[in-house]
Amino acid sequence: MRKHLLIFFVLIMSLTSACQKQDTEVLTAPTFSPTETLLILSTPTEIIRRTPIPEIKISLPHSLFILAENKVWRLPAGNTKYELFSEPDVKVTSFDIWGRDEQFAYSSVDGQVYIVRDGQEPHLYHDLRSETESEFLIEGFSWSPDGTRLAYAVSYTSDDVKRKTGYPSYPSGLWVMDVNTGIPNWLLSNHYYSGELDSTTLRVTHDVLWSPDGNAMIVDSGFLEHKDMLLLEPLVPEAHEANLIDVEGFGDRLNAAWSADGKTYFLSGNGYGAYSTIAEVNRETKEAILLLDGESEKLSFMSSAQALDNGIVFLAMRDEDIPEQFPPYIPHQLFFGSRKNTSFEYALVDPEQICEEGVYEITWSLSSEWGFLVCSYQSPHTFKVISPNLEILDITSLLSEFIDVEIQDAVWGQ
Repeated sequence: MRKHLLIFFVLIMSLTSACQKQDTEVLTAPTFSPTETLLILSTPTEIIRRTPIPEIKISLPHSLFILAENKVWRLPAGNTKYELFSEPDVKVTSFDIWGRDEQFAYSSVDGQVYIVRDGQEPHLYHDLRSETESEFLIEGFSWSPDGTRLAYAVSYTSDDVKRKTGYPSYPSGLWVMDVNTGIPNWLLSNHYYSGELDSTTLRVTHDVLWSPDGNAMIVDSGFLEHKDMLLLEPLVPEAHEANLIDVEGFGDRLNAAWSADGKTYFLSGNGYGAYSTIAEVNRETKEAILLLDGESEKLSFMSSAQALDNGIVFLAMRDEDIPEQFPPYIPHQLFFGSRKNTSFEYALVDPEQICEEGVYEITWSLSSEWGFLVCSYQSPHTFKVISPNLEILDITSLLSEFIDVEIQDAVWGQ
């Protein structure tokens, strides 16, 4: 799941009465100012609380796309009804949207990559099924910032094939498609680092994160016992293993996020004893600074950290709130934090106002204006929208058909 779901809103009180007088209210993007929203707090243990507004009929400012049961559904901007967006007879494994719903890329369980442009019929760009007899999965679809290139990952699903894979292991690994030429470029192969068939050293690419300028990407690499985030730069057609840069991120790196200007990126994960860490890495010098040390802060089980314009939002758990017996999933808590000079300060968002049963996933829009939140790993789910100003709104009623199904992925339109 992409990395990452959540939505949450609190409209200013002057709008509340107006919203109640109308059948539908389109939300406008708030401004993110830590000093005004109490994001920067005097003590990191302080809990952020806001007064929720009554539920109203609401339409979103951007389209929201949801992958569930291998079909893509769209809740259009300015609308209160969702619709089937993918082809009815196609089982989708991964997808991404670019622009105002103008370019829709997806992969099918049959091993094919399709792109839909400007409402036209789906066009087959890459048929991987014709290139291998082994079972595989296409995942991690990601458009470049300018919408001219499409990245995706291919991995074998058979454990036996994975164990026997050599190097290079065509067609597994990372691909980038130039949509203007229609030519797919195989950049990286999944393979064993050790050169021996040691399953703990098998690197499998799952996803990528483009830099804001489109000249680099962070590669999400999974191993049997841990995950790693590798920087691929420069990003040129002949890019390969020699262009991969491994940067120390203080622990097992589960997630990465670029800063808005692309000069730094954030690596988050868990160190020894599952203690949470967040490190900021300078893109040019590769110097890494530890922002959050979970062992000293008593924070564990980091799930993800996302950089917003003026802060960082992350999922973790305070040690004091860890249950004696874990449920089948970790009930993550939501934290907002920000750099203040050389220090990093953060605060917990009151769980009673968002997800008492714990946060499962959160996905932020490209502009960081809104997040889509899924509460609870197990059904029934509840769905919220969240802004960096901690505006919170429950939109479960808009997505009532999905409360008992697995949400495979969610993507915001622009």
